[in-house]
Order: sequence, then C-alpha cells, then structure tokens
Amino acid sequence: MIKKRLEWLKRGLCITLAGAMIICSDTMAFAADAANGQVVEQTGETEVLTDEQSDQTKEDAKNEKASEVTDKTKVTEQAETETTGTTEKDKTTEVTETTENTETTEVTETTENTEATEVTESTEKTETTENTEATEVTESTEKTEETEKPEGTETTEETETKATDVSKVILITDSEYQVVSIDQSIPLPDYVFYPNSDTDKTAVEWTVDDLNVAEVATTTDANGKVSGTVKAKAAGVAVVKLQVVGKTEVNAAFRLIVRPTNEPKNCKADATYNSVSLSWSPVADANGYTITRKVEGSDTEQTIAHVDGTDTVSYKDTAAQTGISYIYHVYAYTKYTNNGQTDYANTDAYASVKATPQLGKAAMTSVTAEGYSSLTLKWEKVDGATGYIVYRSTDKSKVDTQLTDITNGAVSYVDAALTAGTTYYYKVQPYRVVNGKKVFGDASGILSGKPLPSATRLNAESAGYKEVKLAWSAVDGVTGYEVYRKTSSSSYKKIATVTNGKTSYSDTKVTAGTAYTYKVRAYKTVNGSQVYGDYSNEASATPALEAPQITVRNASYNSVTITWNQISGAHGYKVYRSTKKDSGYRAVKTVNDKTTITCTDKKIVGRNEVLL
Repeated sequence: MIKKRLEWLKRGLCITLAGAMIICSDTMAFAADAANGQVVEQTGETEVLTDEQSDQTKEDAKNEKASEVTDKTKVTEQAETETTGTTEKDKTTEVTETTENTETTEVTETTENTEATEVTESTEKTETTENTEATEVTESTEKTEETEKPEGTETTEETETKATDVSKVILITDSEYQVVSIDQSIPLPDYVFYPNSDTDKTAVEWTVDDLNVAEVATTTDANGKVSGTVKAKAAGVAVVKLQVVGKTEVNAAFRLIVRPTNEPKNCKADATYNSVSLSWSPVADANGYTITRKVEGSDTEQTIAHVDGTDTVSYKDTAAQTGISYIYHVYAYTKYTNNGQTDYANTDAYASVKATPQLGKAAMTSVTAEGYSSLTLKWEKVDGATGYIVYRSTDKSKVDTQLTDITNGAVSYVDAALTAGTTYYYKVQPYRVVNGKKVFGDASGILSGKPLPSATRLNAESAGYKEVKLAWSAVDGVTGYEVYRKTSSSSYKKIATVTNGKTSYSDTKVTAGTAYTYKVRAYKTVNGSQVYGDYSNEASATPALEAPQITVRNASYNSVTITWNQISGAHGYKVYRSTKKDSGYRAVKTVNDKTTITCTDKKIVGRNEVLL
C-alpha cells in the first residue's frame, strides 16, 4: 500500500511539472505544450498529423517524463525548524490538483519520522490554456497529531473520477489529398490509435467509399498494427478511411484523387489576328480539360482555362496578341474540392500545338490607269489591320520600295505623277500596331499597271449618201487621236489621225448603203514614241440619201398631186401609198428622172384618205 501511494504521489508531481508530456489515464489523454503551457484534451474527432507533429507525439507518449520548470514557475520554499525532542512525529503530505473536471486527489501518508524538524514546502503554479483551464498544485507539509505506530502501518484515502470512454485515430501524412495515376499503388499512411480503457483490444480497419475508383490491401502485425497499400483503378475521387471496427464514427480519412487515363489527342489550332481556336479529341474518363499557354522560347507556362465536360473539346483564346508565337498544352483532369476550393488533377502527359495570331494576307484587286500620268490601286480589307504599306517598282523582281503608308483605313490609292507608257509593279502589305510596334501580315501578290490616256466615247452618224460624221469626248493631256474603220467584210484599219485638240472627223470615202463600224483611241507622245490609251466604244453608221420632204394636194375627186424636194445624189424616186399610217404601203409610181420632183396619183377612190 505504501508503494501504491508513492506511485500516485509521483503521478501527481508529473502532472504538476510536465512541460511537454502526454499524460494518459486509463480513458483520457492530455497533451501539454511546453512552449505555451497549454493542456489539451484529446477527443474522438478525426485528426491528421504531419510528420513533424507525429514525431513529437510519439516522443511524448513514449517517454512520459517531465520537462524543466520554466521561468514562469514561481517556487517559494519556507522552512521552519522546531525542536520537539526525540518524540516521533507524524508527517502529512497533502496534494491538491484542480483541472477542468475539478478532480481532486488527496493522499495522506504517515510515516515514522525521527527528525525534530518540521518543514513546510509550498509551490504554486498557474497555467492558462485556450480553454481558460487553470491548474494549481499546492504541496504542503504540516504537523499532525503525534502518533507512534509500528513501521509498516499505513493509512490511505483516495478519491478518483472515472475517465470518459473515448477512442481516437490520427493519420500521419503530409497532405489530406493524394493525387495518383490509374494502376498506381501508394502505401497507406502511418497512424496513431488511442483506444479507450474499456476496449484496449479494439481493432482498426481501412475502407474505401468507392471501390470502382480504388481498393486497399492490408496486413496486420502481431501488435495489431494495420499496414498496406491503396491502388487506383479508375479516374475519380475516393475517400480512404481508417476507422475503429464497430465504431465507424471514430475515423480518420484522406482522399485519393485519380487522374484520367490518357491525355487529349489530335490537338489543332486555328489563328486569327487576335485569337486562337483550339480543338482536340475527347478523353472518356475526364471531368474536363486544362488549357495552358506559354510564349515560344519561354519556360513559363500559364494556365488560361479549365473547360468542364468530357465532350467540351474546344476553346477560343481571345487574349492572344498579333505576331506572338504561342505553345498550347491541353491536359485532361479529374476535378475535386480541396479545402473548400475547386482543384484539378491533370494528366502528366498533354496534347501540344503551336499557333501564331497574325493578320490575313492582303489581296490586290486591280491597278487601273486613270489617265496618262496616274494609276489607281485597289485591295480587299484585312480584318484587324491598322494600316497598309504600298510598295512600287518598275522591276517586277524587286518590288520592295515603300511608296506610301495608308493609316486611315482606306483600301485604295491613286499613284500620280507617273510617266505615261511606263509599266509599274505594286504590292500591298497589311500591319497591326501591337505595343507600339508594327506587326505585319503577308503581302499581296504583285499587280502591274501602265499610265495611259483614257478611253474616249465615240458617236457615228450618216451625213448623206457619201459621208459619215464621227465625234468623241476629249481626253486630257493627249497628243492626238487615231480613227479606225471596218466593214462586215474587212477588219479594222486606221483611216485618220486627228491632232490639235480636235474631237471629230468626217469619213467621206464611203459607199451609200454600206454599213461601217468605227473606233477611236487617244495617244500621247513620250520621248518620241506614242503611248496609246484604250480604244473607245464601237460606233456604226450607213451612208444613205436624205429622206425627201413631201407635200400632197387634191387634184380632183379621184386624184392627188405629190411634190418633194430634190435630193442630192438621187437618180430617181419611188412613191408609196397606204390607207394606214404605219403599214400597208405599196409603190404606186416610179420617177426615173432625178430632176422630176412631182407626180399625180389618179387611182384614188373618192373620200379615201391617202397616206404617202
């Protein structure tokens, strides 16, 4: 009994002095922190320890020895010596411990003491934890009644409060989330199991909430320690629990995140001047896809998007800049929640594609002479272009001299002060200003043009049986015009050259009744040579006698007299009659004398209107 009392006294002192000790009763565990003097009650809640915390926990639980008393502990020892002769005295020690549960243990021990000294020692220590718990330990020795008893006689009073029935499991791992690939196995983490006093032999077991995603394989050693591995079977998220057998509410868990099987395939990119459109083949077991981007030549890869959905297999990057080459990576992912935040477990491999946003290629549509000294250039608009550079040369193989910079959005340009008859070659290149610098698109193909006199507009008409009159519009800056003629049986031949600014011509070398077709072109003399413009339109005319102007008067009740003016070149005349204005005419008289300009029609039926 004496030994048992001394053991309890020693345990009371440990409670008082332990600075970093885990002190376990039969059913309750406490952890004291030497750094801040806190006492923490351990409950049955799930807790995951890091490796560093685990080492400290194991050390504390293993050694159970007191740390040094800190500077905050104030110890006052008072000794009073009182001579009492050789009378045997009783020595009484009283230890009082106050905790959160207000447990009090009083131990009274009586031994033989032949010393004549009465010593009173008191120590007071106050600690405050996060739960505002206070522990005060007071040791006092005071003189009691003088009773002489035989050695070996002992008296004990003990008061204890029964511990709470609580178990606890703690995982020792550096993260609550473990990301793995399919068919990968990882060791189950180490753990600490605190059984309660009534169920010391209670076992623990590992479980998985989704056996389609993962499975565990375990073994148990002679001491009841459970170890093993967890193997990933399919993409997804599985909760792996260590729990007390028969007490599923007492557990600790971590989450196994399994990546999809493969990376996306067949990644393609289609770039415009300010965007890149990506597409790829779907991955069957993916929750979605992660898109990353980096500038070619750089090591910095930036995540620009997470695309949810297995079948969502396209993405448009609208933040790309013109002229910069980008490398895109597309990963498949498993999505999960990490401490309240959405996170993504990407495949290790990825699909890769390169793209460079750039302007479209320029396209020239025409180079047209606008006179003897200018050319008009036209091209199609290029989306996103800030401006266009126009290049010109007289050498088709070296069209690299900048002529002008078009900055107002125009898609045409007039190149003036040119030399008539000289061939000029042109191309156009679009550009876009990015960060103060011009980024160029592809140049157009090369088109040529030659400044020429403009084409004129021609008109032709008969001026009698032996003349056709021609007239045309004037062309600025020309030296003269050339007139060409043909018939149905002949090709064009030049019949005249008109100078001195004249814009008309009379063709008198014609045959009445023959149809003639004409065209005219302007020319300019440059360095002794003629530079011709395009031909005018074609105009036709047929030389013919003029139409006579007639008058009719009644000669009698059944005849009329017709008179007309003499027509130059006529050899005779024919007279036609009808009772209808627009049809039914027939010849009623032929006059073969070119000088006779009258005749009488005597075959008129009375009261009939005659039209001649």
